[in-house]
Amino acid sequence: MTTAAGFRKRERAPSAGKVRQIILTLAADHFLSQTQLASLLDRSVGTLRNHYLRGMIKAGELELRFPDPNHPRQAYRTKRER
Repeated sequence: MTTAAGFRKRERAPSAGKVRQIILTLAADHFLSQTQLASLLDRSVGTLRNHYLRGMIKAGELELRFPDPNHPRQAYRTKRER
Protein backbone atom coordinates (compact mmCIF):
# COMPACT_ATOMS: atom_id res chain seq x y z
CA MET A 1 0.00 0.00 0.00
CA THR A 2 2.61 2.50 -1.02
CA THR A 3 -0.09 4.97 -2.05
CA ALA A 4 -1.36 5.28 1.51
CA ALA A 5 2.13 5.27 3.04
CA GLY A 6 3.24 8.24 0.96
CA PHE A 7 0.00 10.03 1.79
CA ARG A 8 0.49 9.67 5.56
CA LYS A 9 4.04 11.08 5.48
CA ARG A 10 3.05 14.45 4.00
CA GLU A 11 3.49 17.47 6.21
CA ARG A 12 0.71 19.55 4.65
CA ALA A 13 -2.86 18.38 4.66
CA PRO A 14 -3.82 16.97 1.25
CA SER A 15 -6.72 18.42 -0.70
CA ALA A 16 -10.11 16.74 -0.47
CA GLY A 17 -9.76 15.69 -4.10
CA LYS A 18 -6.48 13.93 -3.35
CA VAL A 19 -8.01 12.07 -0.39
CA ARG A 20 -10.94 10.98 -2.57
CA GLN A 21 -8.58 9.73 -5.26
CA ILE A 22 -6.56 7.71 -2.75
CA ILE A 23 -9.75 6.15 -1.32
CA LEU A 24 -10.79 5.14 -4.84
CA THR A 25 -7.36 3.64 -5.51
CA LEU A 26 -7.27 1.70 -2.23
CA ALA A 27 -10.80 0.35 -2.69
CA ALA A 28 -10.45 -0.46 -6.39
CA ASP A 29 -10.01 -4.23 -6.06
CA HIS A 30 -11.74 -5.19 -2.82
CA PHE A 31 -14.08 -3.96 -0.12
CA LEU A 32 -12.53 -2.03 2.78
CA SER A 33 -14.24 -1.12 6.05
CA GLN A 34 -14.23 2.37 7.54
CA THR A 35 -11.75 1.17 10.14
CA GLN A 36 -9.39 -0.22 7.50
CA LEU A 37 -9.54 2.98 5.46
CA ALA A 38 -9.01 5.13 8.55
CA SER A 39 -5.95 3.10 9.49
CA LEU A 40 -4.47 3.22 6.00
CA LEU A 41 -5.03 6.97 5.70
CA ASP A 42 -4.21 7.85 9.30
CA ARG A 43 -7.57 9.59 9.68
CA SER A 44 -10.44 9.09 12.11
CA VAL A 45 -13.42 6.99 11.12
CA GLY A 46 -15.71 9.96 11.74
CA THR A 47 -13.71 12.23 9.45
CA LEU A 48 -13.79 9.70 6.64
CA ARG A 49 -17.49 8.97 7.06
CA ASN A 50 -18.60 12.61 7.34
CA HIS A 51 -16.27 14.28 4.85
CA TYR A 52 -15.65 11.61 2.23
CA LEU A 53 -17.53 8.30 2.27
CA ARG A 54 -21.11 9.63 2.41
CA GLY A 55 -20.52 12.05 -0.46
CA MET A 56 -18.65 9.47 -2.53
CA ILE A 57 -21.54 7.01 -2.16
CA LYS A 58 -24.09 9.66 -3.16
CA ALA A 59 -21.92 10.62 -6.16
CA GLY A 60 -21.80 6.97 -7.27
CA GLU A 61 -18.04 6.68 -6.78
CA LEU A 62 -18.24 3.98 -4.09
CA GLU A 63 -20.55 1.02 -3.62
CA LEU A 64 -21.65 -0.63 -0.39
CA ARG A 65 -21.02 -4.29 0.42
CA PHE A 66 -24.43 -4.55 2.13
CA PRO A 67 -27.67 -2.73 1.15
CA ASP A 68 -28.18 -1.41 4.71
CA PRO A 69 -25.75 1.51 5.15
CA ASN A 70 -25.69 0.87 8.91
CA HIS A 71 -24.72 -2.79 8.64
CA PRO A 72 -22.08 -3.57 11.31
CA ARG A 73 -19.76 -5.18 8.74
CA GLN A 74 -20.26 -2.49 6.07
CA ALA A 75 -17.43 -1.99 3.62
CA TYR A 76 -16.81 0.10 0.52
CA ARG A 77 -15.40 -0.53 -2.94
CA THR A 78 -14.84 1.68 -5.94
CA LYS A 79 -17.96 1.41 -8.06
CA ARG A 80 -17.45 -0.66 -11.16
CA GLU A 81 -19.07 0.12 -14.48
CA ARG A 82 -21.59 -2.55 -15.43
